[in-house]
Formats: sequence, C-alpha cells, structure tokens
Amino acid sequence: MALGEKLPPEYDQGKIEGILETLERKVTGVERVSKKNLQDLSVEINDKITDVEQRLNDKIEQVAKEDDTFPTTLPIPLNLKVFEAITFGFAHVDPFQRLRYFGKLVNYEFYGSQNDFNNTSLNITPQADPYEQVGIHRGTGTVSSPDSYLNTEHPTDDDLSFVLDDRLFNPLWVGLLKEKRLILENLTRRAKGKCDDTEAGKLKDADGDFITKNIVAGMYAHNMKDNKDANWTEVLSVSAGELSLQDDIFEEGDDYEVGTGRISGYKLGKAKYQIQAEGVTWVEGDEWRIKDYPQNKLFSIGAFCMFTKRVGNYYVVARSVGRGNSFSAFTDSVQSVGLSSSGNLPAPVIVYPIHAQAPEDGAGVSCTLVDGYPVCPNHGTLPLKWDDPYITGGTREVAHFDIFGFERSVVEVVYEDLELDDPTLYKVLRETAADGTEGDVS
Repeated sequence: MALGEKLPPEYDQGKIEGILETLERKVTGVERVSKKNLQDLSVEINDKITDVEQRLNDKIEQVAKEDDTFPTTLPIPLNLKVFEAITFGFAHVDPFQRLRYFGKLVNYEFYGSQNDFNNTSLNITPQADPYEQVGIHRGTGTVSSPDSYLNTEHPTDDDLSFVLDDRLFNPLWVGLLKEKRLILENLTRRAKGKCDDTEAGKLKDADGDFITKNIVAGMYAHNMKDNKDANWTEVLSVSAGELSLQDDIFEEGDDYEVGTGRISGYKLGKAKYQIQAEGVTWVEGDEWRIKDYPQNKLFSIGAFCMFTKRVGNYYVVARSVGRGNSFSAFTDSVQSVGLSSSGNLPAPVIVYPIHAQAPEDGAGVSCTLVDGYPVCPNHGTLPLKWDDPYITGGTREVAHFDIFGFERSVVEVVYEDLELDDPTLYKVLRETAADGTEGDVS
C-alpha cells in the first residue's frame, strides 16, 4: 500500500479479520475432507468476500464519470500473492489500482496451474476455455514392449515433469458416460486414413504403412462414423497395409484412427503423472494430446481468487481487465507459499508454550502475553528462559494468510501434559501490524 493511501472503509479490518478467521478454522483440516466439501468451502468463502468486493465496486461507480474511452495500455496487477494449505488456496493482487484507474480498470483475471507458466517447455499458457494440451511421454516403453499408461513425470528433471489436471479424473468433468470421456491421442504413433476394406475383420489402407507408424497389437482402431453400433475395436495383428481386428466394424470408405482412446483411469499413487486411455500404448518420447483439456482460469471476485489443488506447488498469473474488453499484460508466474509448496513461509513469531501445572493439579492452563513475557495465572510471569520442568514443546506455523495487507498466521503450540500419554495441541494466533507484532494465546 502506497504511503498515505488509506484503505477504503469497505476493506476495514473487522471484515477482513472475519474472513481470515473462517479460513483459519477450516484450512488446517481441509486435506481430510472430500472434493465436494472443498468446493462447498470455496463457495462459502467466496460468498463472504463478495459483499466486501461489491462495496468497493459501488464506491468506484459513484466516483467514476461516464467515459467510453479506455487506456490503450492497462497497468499490470501489482503485488500478486499466492497462499495455500495442502489442497486449498487463494491469491490476490493490490485492489487499489482500480481506484486509481476508476472507470477504466474494471476487474482482474487469475489463471492457475500446478505447472509453471514461466516454463516454456511445458506448453502451459493462460486459457479461459477448454483447450488443446500436448506433452511428451516420459516412460520407458519400447515398440516391442510399450507402456500402457501415459507418464508425464520426467525421471531426472522436475522442470520437465508435467502435472496432469485433477479434473481429468473427475467424472463430472470428463463425463459419466464412456462415450463422453475425453480423447487421449498418441500423436507420434497415431495413424489416420480411409479404409479400403474388402474383407471382414480387417482394416485395409493401400496408403497406410502401419508397421512404419509403429502400430502394435493391443491398440484400438476407431471408426469415425457416428452411426455405427460399435466404433472401437482391438488390433490383433499388424502388417504393412492391413490390421486384423477383433470386431468387423469397418466398411470401404470409412474414416479411421488408430492410436487414440477415451481416458479410462489413472494409476493409484501416480495420479499426478500417469493416466490411461483404453487401447493406446506408449513408447518413450511419444507426443500426447488432449483436445479438451480443462481451462486454467480461476474463479475470482475482483482482486481475490480461490482454488483447489493437489499436494505440491501451484502457480498463478494475473492480468487487468479494462473497458471495451481490453487487457493488460500478464504478471510473472508466482509460486504458492504454504504447507505443501516449496516456497518458504515467513518465520513465525514464537509464542511461548502453554504452561503445564504440576501433575497433581490437572491439565495445563493458558498463559497470556504481557510485554512479550508469558504470564501464568498460577505461577506469575515466566522468564524468557526458564528451567521449569513442566514446560515442554514448541511452535510451528501451519497456515499463513495475507489479504490486502492484513496478515494472520495459525501457529500450533505443542506441549506434553506430563500425566497424559498423548500430546495436547493448542492453536495460537499471531497478528502482524505495521507498528509491531503481538501474540494472542487462545
């Protein structure tokens, strides 16, 4: 926030703190709930931020004058930040640009992926709609012994590993019915053409050298004719211009494809990188394509967006949207900061452990902080360094939020009650303000 710039009243600390507290209560356990619950949580938090954002919109519209012109160059969003906790996260940019460019800068767009937008070798670009995605098979298959699963994880270079979108395994996205599933193509070993069929159970093409194209038994042949009762069948054997098929599905003049299949499943434990299409096999280095790959535009409200993800890094880019459907350039790709990302969280301020009473007195009691010292109601002020045998454990940060300058972290304080078998966990909130830091034990 620029010097002297006052936060609009619609973004007062109470409203933002309320949103952060809701996130804090739920985000640390979010990895244990279902994807449906994750989506419900996103809607709930989005609803809370909608009211805040709408108030800012109203303020801008009151100030804006009618103006049909728009700048030829919109400002790139400032201060893009991305935070996550396991499988849930959010991102935001500085909202004050909209005040400076009122009537001209009307919104922001966010695009996110578990593949880095800055890595040009992965062919990742911001996409507002389903699009065509291609990549390289990283397995070890050969023509004589091909892989049945597409593998996008590079064995030695993480920068070349491609993380598959988890919606590819969501039946609501790819379609509950088999015929509605997305098509996965092996572009390197795919064969296309017209059938010169004159014999039942054969696919013949005078111009098709199936051996040169490395078509092998086990791959599927696909009849592109829509009115066929069955239009997929397995290849049993291969010769230069002829395939022997399990089923007689081709007639002379029919268009065919070999080396394509409908996405059917993923490999347990390798869902990020390994996916299967029936009747498609892979040799090391084969190029793959999915025509209707899920878009990576994120749901957003103004300067704030939310997303769900797999465990691992997440990358976001943003751009400004102006009147007349004009856009700024994109920001650089920003990596998420959080529990499962490799980005580093800010070091938490240590809040001293809760003080355990003597075993005969029962459970531990909360200490308050006074002038930076923990104060126990039964033992008085505790020194910064103590030899009290009933104080053990320490702290760790389990989540960190920063929305428009309001910062909050969730710190877990762990100490062992001496008479209990299991450690007891306490959550401690830390507020960071411009004039210093204070701890609050709860």
